[in-house]
Amino acid sequence: MDEIDEIDIADGISARLEYISCMTDALRDKVSDDRTTGTAVGQLSILKSELDQVLELTEALNHRLLCRQPRQVKA
Repeated sequence: MDEIDEIDIADGISARLEYISCMTDALRDKVSDDRTTGTAVGQLSILKSELDQVLELTEALNHRLLCRQPRQVKA
């Protein structure tokens, strides 16, 4: 069950990163046009939200993987 959860988390991270990449490309095109500044600012807010979600997913995956590692005993 844990393995499936980890795969789901990794898939979520991958999907969000792909979405962020597409948004970044769109923003790059729009920033050069002053008429779309409001739209670009709105998309920046969405981009920040997506980045926050990627961070949360990454932290969740990191926590799961750290819990799996055996603790090293110092001699």
